[in-house]
Amino acid sequence: MDAIAVGAQLVSMLQQVVARRVDPVQPAVVTVGSFHAGSAFNVIAEQAVLEGTARSFDEGVRNLLEREIERVVQGVCAAASARYSYTYTRGYPALVNHERETRLLVDTLSQVYNANRLVRMDPIMGGEDFATIYRRSPAPSSLPGRAIRRWGRPIRITTRALTSTSGPWPWRPRPWPP
Repeated sequence: MDAIAVGAQLVSMLQQVVARRVDPVQPAVVTVGSFHAGSAFNVIAEQAVLEGTARSFDEGVRNLLEREIERVVQGVCAAASARYSYTYTRGYPALVNHERETRLLVDTLSQVYNANRLVRMDPIMGGEDFATIYRRSPAPSSLPGRAIRRWGRPIRITTRALTSTSGPWPWRPRPWPP
């Protein structure tokens, strides 16, 4: 058994999970971000280690991704007569702002700052630890920073080194790490 060939087949099949198993109007991502196998150019690899992430805004889609990824791993490994060890660890969910609380934040900031300086961002798939808290206690989240246009699209920049002259925020966060 060639672990690199099996791993490559896994990567290929996992890329189809979102396209073939998730409702096309539901945002979802499956990424294999790490693939390590073999140690010499002339020796068939006995083992491959693949790591990745699965993300969605919808809890039902997250559940589906978890099931489908395991199903693909089982199927590809069975077809290749390969043994495998599989672990799926749920990270933080995507942070989804609550409409009422977000509207309150936007209205308040619009009274203090020029409303034209507030930028509505498209949803971000990144996991966030505050998302777990916000599921229990609705709240809005924002990214202080500046929007820069490149190729006609806004690029959001967040930094812990903002100063009162670099953006609309009147405070200077402490550097991190301390």
